[in-house]
Amino acid sequence: MIIIGSILLSLPFADKAGQATNYSDALFTATSAVCVTGLSTVTTATHGSFLAN
Repeated sequence: MIIIGSILLSLPFADKAGQATNYSDALFTATSAVCVTGLSTVTTATHGSFLAN
């Protein structure tokens, strides 16, 4: 789950600006989501697109 989630979060369609997200940020966010900690290195509300939120 973490690997698949991090790959999807690092793709350009998951970013509002249409740019690829740094893989380490995507990996941290995916791990945090699976472990239910809720931590993120980027502000999800302003960084992520509708599909990522």
